[in-house]
Amino acid sequence: MRLASANENTINELENLRSNLLSFRLHYRYSQASQLAQHNEFYTRWRHAFGSDILADELADDVLQVNNLLNYKLLTY
Repeated sequence: MRLASANENTINELENLRSNLLSFRLHYRYSQASQLAQHNEFYTRWRHAFGSDILADELADDVLQVNNLLNYKLLTY
């Protein structure tokens, strides 16, 4: 998408997307299961096997990109 061609509907959709992404990120954080190292190691391996940490990093990058675009559009109005 070209920044110059973004219309109000596109901006509204991106704002909704940003809100949904941030909500997902807020509610689906990986916390340690307990004080026991074996439980924490299990969850670390589980996240690694499913690529959850990579997906979480990609989600954070997507949120940053959407946020940068929206901030740019606000500055250009």
